[in-house]
Order: sequence, then structure tokens, then C-alpha cells
Amino acid sequence: MDIKIKKFRLRGKKLFLSYNFKNEKNITKEIILEKIQKQLKYPISKYVIGFYFNKYYIYLELPVAADINNSHDLDLNINNIWYNGEYKIGKKKWSLINKAISGDNYISNFLIPTVKGKILKPIEYLHYLVKEKNLAVAKKIFYENYPELAVQKGDIIIKNLESISKYFSKKKK
Repeated sequence: MDIKIKKFRLRGKKLFLSYNFKNEKNITKEIILEKIQKQLKYPISKYVIGFYFNKYYIYLELPVAADINNSHDLDLNINNIWYNGEYKIGKKKWSLINKAISGDNYISNFLIPTVKGKILKPIEYLHYLVKEKNLAVAKKIFYENYPELAVQKGDIIIKNLESISKYFSKKKK
């Protein structure tokens, strides 16, 4: 009976990595980010690095699809010790981000819209901002944090936010 050894391959724009550093106290999220940025052969457009239950969870978005054929390319060398982890393609963006931020001890280079510990989709978050704050705050967040959405559907979303704002202002009276 032949046993087939499955070859390692990650191919995609979203990566999810996790590392267990066995209670190493000198390893921080910032050190991990620095090591990944130096070692990964692809630029990183968005990242979330979270620490939860002695494990680091890393969500990465790349502007181009990565094609990684060797798992050791993602192993990290910290203080001359090599650490390997678990590596996956990130198919469910928000559930992976939720995993990374679940310990509420994370760093990120983009807005993660959370309300009472729950991640909201951008549209849900904008609705929340109009309702709880005001239209101006929602517009500012929209244009500054969701540029792709603003370019693709900006006029429609702004009109809808204005309608929602009118509704809530009438309701408050």
C-alpha cells in the first residue's frame, strides 16, 4: 500500500498563521510583526496579530497572491530559536480576525469595527455610528477606513446613511 505524502502549499492573498511560543516572555506582537515582514517574500497590506491563551494568531492580507511551497518559509527565527506554527489560507476573513482579537490583546493596521466585543461588517458599523453618534462621524470613518467601498458604492451608501440619519433624528424628537 502506497502512502502519499501531502506536499505543503499555501496560495492566496489572505493568510492565517498561529504560533505557540511556550510562555516566552520576551516575544511581543511587534517582534513577531517585524520578523514576518522581514521573512515573508510578499508585502503585507493588512495585519492583525493577537495573543490569546499562550498563542499568537496572525491574520495577513497581501496585495498579491502568495505562493508558498515550503512551510519553513513561515517559521520564525527569534533569538536564534526557530519556531514553527500552523499555516492556513484565510478563507473566512472576519471569523479569522475574530479569532485573532478574541483575547482583546492585539495590534492591527486597520479599523476592526467592534461593538460590545462583536465584530460588525462595515455597513453594520456605519449604521451603528449614525444611530449612536452622528452622520458626520459615520462619513469620516467611511471615507478614511473603507476606501474601496467608498469608490465602488460611495454615493449609494452615503444616501442611505443620510436617510438613516433623518430617521433617527425624527425618532429622537
